[in-house]
Amino acid sequence: MKKHQGYIWPQFWLLAWIWISTAVSFTGWPWAWGLIPLGPGEGAWRLAAGLVCTAVLLARETGERLLLQLKEKLPLIGWGKKPRYVKALVWGLLWLTAVFLAWSFRSRNHFMGDGFSLIGSVAKPFYLYGNEPLDFFLHQSFYRLLAAAGLGDGQQAYAVLHCLLFPFFLLACWKIAVRVDSRGAGRPALWLLFVSTSALQLFCGYVESYTVVQLWLAVYLLYGIRELQTGKSRCPWLPSAIFLLAAATHASAAALFPSLLFLWLEKVRFLRSSRAYGSLLVIAVSGLLLAAVLFKTGTASLVPLAGRIDGSDYPYRLFEITHLWDKFNFLMLICLPAVIAIPLILARLWTVKQAGSPAFFFVFWCAAGCAFFSAVYNPDLGVRDWDLLSLPALPLAVFSGMGLVLLWPADSFPKSFLAALSLTVLVHSLAWVWVNSDLDRGIRFLDRVRLAYFHRGSDRVQLGFQLSEMGYYREANRQYCLTRGEKWRPRADFNLGTNFLELEMPDSTLYYYRNYFEKEMNLEAVQQAYADLAVAYDMLGRPDSAAVLFLNMKEAGLEPEGKQLLWYLNKMALLADRYYNHEFIKNSGDLDLLVFFLRFYTLARDEKKLDETYRFSLTRHFSKDDWLRLIAFAKVCGHQEYLEKINEAMLQQHPGLEGKGPSGSDRD
Repeated sequence: MKKHQGYIWPQFWLLAWIWISTAVSFTGWPWAWGLIPLGPGEGAWRLAAGLVCTAVLLARETGERLLLQLKEKLPLIGWGKKPRYVKALVWGLLWLTAVFLAWSFRSRNHFMGDGFSLIGSVAKPFYLYGNEPLDFFLHQSFYRLLAAAGLGDGQQAYAVLHCLLFPFFLLACWKIAVRVDSRGAGRPALWLLFVSTSALQLFCGYVESYTVVQLWLAVYLLYGIRELQTGKSRCPWLPSAIFLLAAATHASAAALFPSLLFLWLEKVRFLRSSRAYGSLLVIAVSGLLLAAVLFKTGTASLVPLAGRIDGSDYPYRLFEITHLWDKFNFLMLICLPAVIAIPLILARLWTVKQAGSPAFFFVFWCAAGCAFFSAVYNPDLGVRDWDLLSLPALPLAVFSGMGLVLLWPADSFPKSFLAALSLTVLVHSLAWVWVNSDLDRGIRFLDRVRLAYFHRGSDRVQLGFQLSEMGYYREANRQYCLTRGEKWRPRADFNLGTNFLELEMPDSTLYYYRNYFEKEMNLEAVQQAYADLAVAYDMLGRPDSAAVLFLNMKEAGLEPEGKQLLWYLNKMALLADRYYNHEFIKNSGDLDLLVFFLRFYTLARDEKKLDETYRFSLTRHFSKDDWLRLIAFAKVCGHQEYLEKINEAMLQQHPGLEGKGPSGSDRD
């Protein structure tokens, strides 16, 4: 019993988290979306995994013996004695296996990020893009490589490249585990601990700009730790170069600067006298640089300490409980190892000798800088922006694993605990991969967590657009209906009008377009709005109103195209033929019906029916105003070959209109 004294309360702490996460996943409780609620159907396997993790945790000595036996039987033992071709074969098989697994469970729904908007941009000419110039350039180059081989599109360029990088990420995490645990007994568990963060999802074909920077982050941690453990040079040039590459890949990597500053201070022996003074210097210099950046760019992108946020749908302040709860959910989602392990580390910080490791301080500053960025950046971010805020995931996981190894002696902290912890967080990360690897699972996840109001402003509009593109119109409409705020509400109403037309609910289309035009008039959207409204009026049996919209479009130089034109032609074909064969003869004097047919056959480019309809109109008797309307319609549509004949027929019935036709003063 003396061997494992002090182990009981960490054991219960881990057991509590195993079953809390299992219960949330199984019941689908939305307010803890960071624990990935799956619902009863998909949560069953989480229940089985929880039982396995509990058994490993309670095994204690039995578990340790099994781990030691596993280590003895691993094929990589005696690796140095293997022939080179055997090593190359094994590495090749491992690399292919990792790529195969990443591709098999790749992200397929794009609901949890904004990458859907990037896949068309990589086909554009080369240019440096916003905050991630090197990342975008790399994906543009890879896209052209695939295009030259006749493979893939923009989406494939992101997904394939990220899956190909997955083995390198796994290798970097293994090398870090080797550095962290010099004894070697806990390396497999530590490796699983480091891999089991949200970064795992990014390398499973995730379409966004944060995967490559995660690989640079892993390499930066590896060489930073190695530099402090074995480096003889006083100038850590290699970690510095990796830092610059990471920052050029994505600007958020600038949050690693405090750790780089600590590394330089340590290597030039500035911290030998007092590491506390060095830490204060790191804070002071980093704070001054942050203040200079904010003075230049402003603080609009940060969560405010007080006051309201202009343009935000759900404004909150830094220390409000809603913000803290959101960020706690983020932390659980991206790095559950830290949530479980950091309280255990804090409980042992009094062991100053072990905690004084320079590498431990370096990892701490990596985690602290990245965590600070995620805590204060962008008050409007919701769960869909988990990828941007996942930067601290790996540093926090490495800090957690290193803290457990350094601060909890082996005689009071059995390796079975580390194994149970690793399996727990691995199951958590695999659940996140599972949700994102299927369209329907992504929809069910959104439906469960909707009441948590995790989407902000444009997130709901963008998500609704993606859902509409994939045919989930009703789910998209639910997202649009939940959109709040003066900035985004009109766009949501516009998209609702379009979607209800797809659902064959034209009355709802008219309602939401009316709301849209009352709040906003975007000239770029007029063409689609008029086309949708014309179709809606036709579906409601009001061709006269549709004709007015058609004339307005023609006068403005607009014309239905794409989906709207196809919809119009498909829905109106039977209606037009039915009217032509029956109702048209009975209503031969109805000019609105005549214009309906002329409009329809013009859109359908049916020259034969168009000519037949014009010839029929020449035999009808219309009022003066109706003849002038018909001439105006022919002018707008560019039907010049019929203008002279219509004018002649009009003058035969109304001689007093001389000069009003195409040869008169109103000709143009």
